[in-house]
Amino acid sequence: MNMFEELNKIMGVGNDTTIVIRKLAEDKMTVSVNFRNNAVKDEAKDLLQPFIVSGTPAELDGGFVAEISKPIAESAGLQTSMQEFEAAKKVAEAKSAALADQKKKEKEEEKARKEQYTKYLDAAKKAQAERKWKEAISALTSAKEFASEDDKAKCDEGIAYCKEQDVPDLFSGDGFGEEETEAAPAQEQPAEEAPAEQEEAPEEQEQNDDLPEA
Repeated sequence: MNMFEELNKIMGVGNDTTIVIRKLAEDKMTVSVNFRNNAVKDEAKDLLQPFIVSGTPAELDGGFVAEISKPIAESAGLQTSMQEFEAAKKVAEAKSAALADQKKKEKEEEKARKEQYTKYLDAAKKAQAERKWKEAISALTSAKEFASEDDKAKCDEGIAYCKEQDVPDLFSGDGFGEEETEAAPAQEQPAEEAPAEQEEAPEEQEQNDDLPEA
């Protein structure tokens, strides 16, 4: 069996197989075989112990490759799993970082939205307190753009309320109520002067009665 052909089947590209041979006696040798996957960054791979086989030169020639093939394959499989784990870990970390950035961005956007909503809502409350209904409606309309779904309904209610209040008062002197108030005295003036004209006629009659007869 050709040792290098067998090792070539087991080893991956970039992997190392270290073989250390020690002669113990004239007819006995010990061979240490260590496999390393250089793509694995985890230092735990250094804890893997080398596979050691001992025997006479003839025994090693006949069965060395068969003896080391299985341990090398197991070590290679283990370290390949470590490599795959590290690759998956990197992907998971990248996704986790992206997710964290997304959550941070969403949190900042939500904070900015609430700040804008609160700003316009406070302006609407101030305008309502001053009975400036048009300003309140404008502020509530702006607040609605930054409101949550629940708060949008509240904004609509506030806008409807302000529109009900923003109606001309017929008796306040504003709008067309003022014109009617000014027109009324003009119609009453002739009625006040009429009695004066009627009173002049008797005076003239009395003067005529005092005239001497011809």
